[in-house]
Amino acid sequence: ALLDRIAGRLDGASKRPPLVEASIRQTLGSVYTELGDYAKAIEHYETALRIQREHLGESHLDTLRSLNGLATARWWGGEPALAEPLTRRGLEASRAALGEKHPLTLQFMQTRAFVVMLLAETPWTEVEALFLRTLALHREVLGADDPGTLRLIYGLSLGYSYHFQSAKAEPLVVDALDRARRVLGEKHPTTSGLTTHL
Repeated sequence: ALLDRIAGRLDGASKRPPLVEASIRQTLGSVYTELGDYAKAIEHYETALRIQREHLGESHLDTLRSLNGLATARWWGGEPALAEPLTRRGLEASRAALGEKHPLTLQFMQTRAFVVMLLAETPWTEVEALFLRTLALHREVLGADDPGTLRLIYGLSLGYSYHFQSAKAEPLVVDALDRARRVLGEKHPTTSGLTTHL
């Protein structure tokens, strides 16, 4: 209710600096995503993105953050087909502006890997290569204990299971599960998901 009141005040304010509004809406989008209210998250991210594109340009860090947030909300909200072009454009822009190893570029890579796998329109060998490349960069830049790294291993293990390649998943999952239990805790969704793949 508090978030809705803040959002209502934003809608009613006319003299707020546009980039301040965009920043607040970006934060609201993130919180609504975490709460599972993807429709509201999408609404705030889309507004933030429109303002940031107009005032900052397509390649600014804040614009790219909102674009990744929007793609994630679409994905988690069950709309991978709408998330896919966002991840493609965002990854291209983030690579060009920030470089291959920037954490935001890695986030786009991770989101794209999951979305492409969910859509099941790309050959598994290509999806596997995307996951492995993304996983290698996550390990190098963010470390083996990073939640994003562990989430990628869970996603890759899902893909291997669907394609009857469980032997490939097992050594990855054994290592990741130990790390997930230590870093995220036993009840975290990634830990629970990894447990089912042993």
